[in-house]
Amino acid sequence: MDGKKKYRLLLLLFLVIDIILIFSFLYIKLEKRIPNKLYMYENQEEEFAFSLPLEASMEKGTTQVISNQTKQIKQNIIFNFGEPFSLYAQEKGSYNIRLKLFGILPLHSISLNVIDEQEVYPGGEVIGIKIDTKGLLILGTGTIVSMNGQSVEPAKNIVQTGDYIEKINGVKVENKEELIKELERLKDSKVILQLKRGEEVVKVLIRAVETEKNNFKLGIWVRDDTQGIGTLTYVTKDGKFGALGHGINDIDTGSLMEIKDGYVCEAGIFKIVKGEKGQPGEITGYLKKGEENCLGVIESNTAFGIKGKLFGNSNKGDNVYPIALKQQVKVGKAYIRCQLEGKVEQYEIEIQKINVNNRNKDMVLRITDKKLLQLTNGIVQGMSGSPIMQNGKIVGAVTHVFVNDPTKGYGVFIENMLGE
Repeated sequence: MDGKKKYRLLLLLFLVIDIILIFSFLYIKLEKRIPNKLYMYENQEEEFAFSLPLEASMEKGTTQVISNQTKQIKQNIIFNFGEPFSLYAQEKGSYNIRLKLFGILPLHSISLNVIDEQEVYPGGEVIGIKIDTKGLLILGTGTIVSMNGQSVEPAKNIVQTGDYIEKINGVKVENKEELIKELERLKDSKVILQLKRGEEVVKVLIRAVETEKNNFKLGIWVRDDTQGIGTLTYVTKDGKFGALGHGINDIDTGSLMEIKDGYVCEAGIFKIVKGEKGQPGEITGYLKKGEENCLGVIESNTAFGIKGKLFGNSNKGDNVYPIALKQQVKVGKAYIRCQLEGKVEQYEIEIQKINVNNRNKDMVLRITDKKLLQLTNGIVQGMSGSPIMQNGKIVGAVTHVFVNDPTKGYGVFIENMLGE
């Protein structure tokens, strides 16, 4: 083979690789624009406009597709995601929408869920949050000086940041005091820890370091509780609540905290620290103690916020609002509800961008209300969970602030908070 042929083959190879890379990039980008789930209400027509080069098909049943491009092949309804279409479902249930790029290459399917229309009480109140972890959360390991003066790190490469200690030598421990008590009972250095590591339960052997006579240490940093300030998002008619719009992650490990129990309570505000470019602001406050200030219990900590149950006398007395499904949320004017000056007030914002499949960063928000900008310079820590209202519906909640622009932040769809 002469040099020219080798050169042409090499160019062809590079061209093929470039085409594959470009196609793969577009394929992945397209996948991100397709929601994993869609919700719609029973006996209501719902409009969709994805503007994507996809062919969709679903089994013919009690769901009707209303589109100029609809056709039926055997038991399947075929329609085009490149043009606006409507769906109408006569009864509740789950349906599978299969997608193909250009009608050829299969993509992931969409789960279509037909549900009853939901109404909730919107929140906006600042609340105190206190949680205890399910086991002792390991933050890291450290060096211990033994009785003979040696520096030892006994737990290094044995435990991992983010592990939860469930048992020590077969004895269940739920807080730091119980862990210390079991260490005080040790007669030798052998310690077997039962850990929860992700979804697995593992047992590890550590040789504790004797720092004084019969005084053993593991060299592990742990945490068993956390507390802070956030905003209530919604309360259902039966008293269930959601708040924050994002999960409570450990500040040291970054992992979602597994909670054993917790509660929400009344909170007071000391002051509001305004946000600046590169430095997020915050609501500094305190948790009001006493049984009379306890509002309810926390039952779960999810990627879309905390959920729980309010006590009977804590149910809200405001008007209920319907929730907006993601396809009903529009770019443009909206409002958020916050409690910054003693009572809950509404402040104008703009929804600038909508991402249908982006976890708790579904919407890009910009604060436009002059009064709110004067109070906070935009979104500050503690406003997470502030409900977003649009066209007489609750559409979601504030979740994050842009570090380099406090007037902007992210929001999560309310359907994600309710559905998690």
